[in-house]
Amino acid sequence: MIGKLWKKFLLRFVFEDPEKCEHEWEVWGTATAQVCLELHCRKCALLGSVNDPTEEEWKQAFDAAENPYLWKDNSRAVKGNKQFI
Repeated sequence: MIGKLWKKFLLRFVFEDPEKCEHEWEVWGTATAQVCLELHCRKCALLGSVNDPTEEEWKQAFDAAENPYLWKDNSRAVKGNKQFI
């Protein structure tokens, strides 16, 4: 019960509306089966991905779980439909 209330609080008062957000993506991991970079927006917590990473981007992302970093090419970010909370 408390978890649901906390989530509602975060969605209402802390995070922006994903539909109106100008996303600020951060790489936080890789999905090896799909060969994509996993993203989340720092402003609205929406999940996303980069489905066509270069070899260099792929190698850099393997350290993202411990050291997340900003993703600057929003044109390649694919929006998901869930928030990371």
